Amino acid sequence: MSETIDKKKIYFSDPQLEFRYTAAHTSVVVAGRRFGKTHGLAAPWLLRNVQYMPRAAGAIVGSTFQQILTRTLPGTLTALEDMGFYRNVHYFVGRKPPVTAGFKKPVREPVSFDHVISWYNGSVQYLISQDIPGSSNSLTLQYVMGDEAKFLNFDKLKDETFPANGGFKGSWANCPWLNSMLFISDMPTTKKGSWFLNYADKMDPELINMIQSLVKEIFRLKSQIQNTYTVRMIREYQLKLAQFRSIAVYYREWSSIENIELLGKKYIQQMKRDLPPLVFQTSILCIRPGKLKDGFYPALSETRHMYSAYDNSYLLNLDYDLDKMKEPDCRQDGDLDLDDPFRTRTKITIRCIL
Repeated sequence: MSETIDKKKIYFSDPQLEFRYTAAHTSVVVAGRRFGKTHGLAAPWLLRNVQYMPRAAGAIVGSTFQQILTRTLPGTLTALEDMGFYRNVHYFVGRKPPVTAGFKKPVREPVSFDHVISWYNGSVQYLISQDIPGSSNSLTLQYVMGDEAKFLNFDKLKDETFPANGGFKGSWANCPWLNSMLFISDMPTTKKGSWFLNYADKMDPELINMIQSLVKEIFRLKSQIQNTYTVRMIREYQLKLAQFRSIAVYYREWSSIENIELLGKKYIQQMKRDLPPLVFQTSILCIRPGKLKDGFYPALSETRHMYSAYDNSYLLNLDYDLDKMKEPDCRQDGDLDLDDPFRTRTKITIRCIL
């Protein structure tokens, strides 16, 4: 009796396909809201590294643990499920895989699995939060992905995470994505959040064009009747492609309109109507903002007047129940004082602002 396997078609836009087939070692993508950054970029990128580097260790970096658990992880796991990979079947989150699962062990097994995604082939991905000091320390990574990159602290990345992403090559020395990086974000509006825009100057357009030409030629040869000559040419081109990919930097800026086949014109029109012009230009059209000479709060400083405070212990006690984590809850706030009357807190807040 034969089993019927259900197949599910997944839609990828032209920019998403370009990103996937280019497959550069270092990729930075700035795209508008609902472009499909998680489903079309992040999840396929993570899955590719898992499959091409079994038993390796990667990292998903976020500015806060709250961001990772409530925004990055739910969408990523949903995308993985759409591609046929299921939690507690192909991978486990926040706990060591049971022996009965038959998973392979990573080359370097984590001391604790509390903040780890463990895969069937021994690959692991650490959840690194920048609001937990030293969360990258003592790690040896083979790849790094940063979601919502405009909120990441670049100093912490270069001092803690980037050094961890290198050194140990293991059996993956010939993989073009060893020590690879992916950063995705919508357009930043602050100088501090614009650190990754500099990767546009690091990209070699000729190299990217060469990679894409090789991909097309390999597809063309594979569509022909296979003989000794075509098999040899495909192999030679694949070796060149891997070499070029291993040194390539890929940078792109795309607006939400690139995903209009799924979003529809009505969504873009509604966003233009409802959003402030600056927000629409940056978050939807992905246009770099100019400098505001007469801003409403010209002296407002992120470092002096703003801060983040999350109660990570509350989030951890939810045992990675992503449905509960997505629900807004004041118990996620690290500066919540249940004994302080609301009126008092309001007065203090106003006094500080003035």
